Parts: sequence; C-alpha cells; structure tokens
Amino acid sequence: MEVVISKLMRPLVVVLHENQSVQYAKSLMDRHQLPFIPVVNPHNILSGIVTAASLNACYSDFTLLKQVMERDPISIPNYTGVSVAARVMRNYRQTALVVTDNHKVPLGVITTSDLLKLLEAPRFQSRRKPELLARKNRLRMFLGL
Repeated sequence: MEVVISKLMRPLVVVLHENQSVQYAKSLMDRHQLPFIPVVNPHNILSGIVTAASLNACYSDFTLLKQVMERDPISIPNYTGVSVAARVMRNYRQTALVVTDNHKVPLGVITTSDLLKLLEAPRFQSRRKPELLARKNRLRMFLGL
C-alpha cells in the first residue's frame, strides 16, 4: 500500500485571499519565512499562488493579489500517492505543490524534502517484503537518488 500525500504534507499556516494587498502578502511571507503562499477566492477555492518573485516585481504595495498572482497553480489532491506527486514535481519542475481536497480547497503543502524524508523514515517502512523493496528502489531511481 502506497503512502498518500495527506500523511506527509505540512498543513497550511497561511492562506491569502484574492482581494488582499501585496503589502499584506509581503509581511506574511517575511513573518513566516515562506517561499510562496496559496491564494483562494471568496469560496476558499485555490485560485493562485504568490511567490516572493511575483510580489517583488510589483511596483505598488497596494495592488491586489488577484492582479499579480500566478493563476491555476499546479496542485494535487490529498489522496494522491507519493509516486504520482514525485512525478508531477519532476514533470513540471516544481519543488513544492499545494495539496487540496476534492473541491480544490487548500489543505497543505508537500515539498521534495518531504518526499525524501519518506525514504529515510523508518515509520513508513513496514516489513521488508520483496515488492516493497522493489517499489522503494523504483522511487529512488525516479527521484534520481
């Protein structure tokens, strides 16, 4: 049985709304030392992300996030297996993904570091059956380790 992303993800600490200002986003990003923050619409559905680069490229701190956010970010559902998450990260050259529920409501973040912890963590290694070893070796090859 493959480990699902919901077991590895980090719960979201901060989410921004489309109508908040760039200034507010910068202050949250600095305070929490985050590389990006998910942005939600009025229904709390993921609509974009803001990164430090996108915020720094903005001339006015009073600009609304919906004008500068990266729309339609790559996200994965919380029931996704780690192999699919790793493949998505590799194919889209992402180091982190927003984890959502079935309705695209952001729940957390998964990073390449979280996936690498899976290879090291004994709690995720059950009995060493041949098929488990083969799966682990395929994941290592997939991640280029």
